[in-house]
Amino acid sequence: MTGQQPGLLGGPLFTAYKAVTAIMLARRAEGLLGVPVVPVFWVASDDHDFSEVNAAWAVDRRGRLQELRLPGVQGAIPGGAYPVGARALQLAGTLAEVAGAGPHGQYPHTAEVTAFALAAGRRSASLAEWFARLMARLFSRHGLVLLDPRLAELRAEAGEVLAEAVARREEVAGALRAAGEALGARGFPAAFARGDQAYLFMEEGQRRTGLVWDGRSFADRRGSFWAAERELESAIRSHPEKFSPSAALRPVVQEVLLPTLCQVAGPGELTYLAQLKEVFSLFGLEMPPVRPRLSLTMVPPEVAVALERFGISYGEVAAGLGERLRAELASLDDVGLEAVFAAHRGAIAAAYGELARRLSPFGEGMAALVAGNRDRVLRQAAYLEAKAWQHHRRRNREVVAAFRAMESWLRPGGAMQEQRLGWLALAFRLGWGLADVLLEAPLTPEHHLAYWEG
Repeated sequence: MTGQQPGLLGGPLFTAYKAVTAIMLARRAEGLLGVPVVPVFWVASDDHDFSEVNAAWAVDRRGRLQELRLPGVQGAIPGGAYPVGARALQLAGTLAEVAGAGPHGQYPHTAEVTAFALAAGRRSASLAEWFARLMARLFSRHGLVLLDPRLAELRAEAGEVLAEAVARREEVAGALRAAGEALGARGFPAAFARGDQAYLFMEEGQRRTGLVWDGRSFADRRGSFWAAERELESAIRSHPEKFSPSAALRPVVQEVLLPTLCQVAGPGELTYLAQLKEVFSLFGLEMPPVRPRLSLTMVPPEVAVALERFGISYGEVAAGLGERLRAELASLDDVGLEAVFAAHRGAIAAAYGELARRLSPFGEGMAALVAGNRDRVLRQAAYLEAKAWQHHRRRNREVVAAFRAMESWLRPGGAMQEQRLGWLALAFRLGWGLADVLLEAPLTPEHHLAYWEG
């Protein structure tokens, strides 16, 4: 089992890596146990922080990092409630324009992948469903099952767990507090530190808000809803579609719905799963073992060539290539710009020094005028120097573009590639066979570079 909040246009690469890890582990377990083992992806369609995932990043044909967003997304709107509109569909076409071609023309799968993305979007009632259709297409040949917890049948069964959690709120809070203190004693942060939470959310229309406990009743943070313990239990059982678990209870609900052989998690999830073992026990459940997801950086062929050409390692890219690019451009400078402008500045300073000496009989007012004039000339010289380097960069635009592409692909915006770049843009180049490329990665938790040909 794995899962993730549905991201715009398929979400970032790590979303696909979670699915790949679950598929790999399911295959391995099936071979060991001799029984069918199913990889399941929990589409967290009830997660309400859509603004957090309302971004699709890609690298354009000039190696520049581009960000696409849906405008006007505000408030706590679950991805399962946000409709697919014309603007969202337009973004799929924009992504194809931005990332669907390279310096030598359109990539081989851009038209096919874009056509499917648009058709899937038109058939989807929400952005979460659109996300699920894209993921299902990518992994359709590999047995991945996508599960939406907003389905009425699942909500009804989950409601029983949530109602029990309301009755046992103090026990749940105590278990989380004890686990958090134990983690703190070992130097790790506690994900669940507040003791007033009800660990569930209530939905009204498109809005989702957390409930808190004030010692006498449960209420939402806006003060528009409050209920005693028994009243809330009854409301959950009568209208389970209006309630959903927080991160503290979602793994428990998941275990009740689908007994789990192994949970695949990312770094963020590991921080809160570490507090949940005793919470599972409160509900008579055993917490499944947790496995970190794959961590990869995809290296396209042109970037691999640039790394080798300039003798640059991934670690150097992660640290930033600004100094390396300046050194490379300096080595290509047949004019000697640095020396030329150093001499120019020296000559200006010397000339104005002599001028100040000659005009010294006119007093401090004249000295100030000379100094001000000198500073203006030096500023103009600095402007001219900047323009000269700009022209030098243009003469060597291919080198500049190679460095830009290395950073955009391998460390986009200073972040890890898997956290920012979307997998759908890679499908323009590799087609739906992207899943096959990812499934060739070694099943280890260490970070790896993944190269492909063509």
